[in-house]
Amino acid sequence: MTYMMIVRIDESNQPTGITKDSPVAVFLVIREEHDSGNNGNDGDGNGTDGGGTGGNGSGAGPGNPGQSDPGDGNPSVTIGEDETPLEEYTGPRSRYFDDVPEEQWPWAVYEIDDLFEDGVVNGTAPRIFSPEANITRGDFMLMLVRAYDLVAETGGNFPDVPQGSYYYDAIAIARTLGIAKGDGENFHPQSFITRQDMMVLIDRTLRTISAPLPTAPQSVLLSFSDNDRIADYALDAVAALVQSEIIKGDGTGINPLGNTTRAEMAVVVHRILEGV
Repeated sequence: MTYMMIVRIDESNQPTGITKDSPVAVFLVIREEHDSGNNGNDGDGNGTDGGGTGGNGSGAGPGNPGQSDPGDGNPSVTIGEDETPLEEYTGPRSRYFDDVPEEQWPWAVYEIDDLFEDGVVNGTAPRIFSPEANITRGDFMLMLVRAYDLVAETGGNFPDVPQGSYYYDAIAIARTLGIAKGDGENFHPQSFITRQDMMVLIDRTLRTISAPLPTAPQSVLLSFSDNDRIADYALDAVAALVQSEIIKGDGTGINPLGNTTRAEMAVVVHRILEGV
């Protein structure tokens, strides 16, 4: 009789080089009944499971790894030789998030995984990234501070940023550095961030760390059908990101007033970090 067993690799048994929880591994487990024989104990002898100490209960015989000797009256359990514990990675699908499949997100999978491994982004739940979800201004500011290791001696915050909130320190740092300005009084951390505001915050961050993008003429925006919807305060930043090919639009428009999704955020920040 053949059974399928699902095994999760826990934090104490991670593959080398992986700093996050490993994906679920699937094994083929074969269970066979044997006639009565010696007093074996499911193949572990005196050692650990599958340690190759034999199945006679004493650990004295050579045995087979993870398997009891036939004829001991107990079933043997073996890992099927045709199965691979971890499925081979063959394409642009996320190693960490089940909702970032190859078919839908080939343009963002590598970037999401890379930023996750670097601790810049996190999921919204175990193995869930929510790539289509809009990102809030507070979350985006937190991600920028993590990405560039921004630090500053802070002295207060925007009145609408609750003290003790997970993004409080990040927004306070960005405010002190002149990156986060809000509407002049409030930052609106729970509001979704527009694409043009995302570009403005990125441009300010790069200037703060003395790595500004080359100045670009606003004429580079004329190829976008909705360029007239870009706010005056965002024109220079949007032009700089477009000229540097960090922002590419959808082929016709740049959608400056649209909300930024979590997948878009990951791709844009990754392009900057990689110097694209």
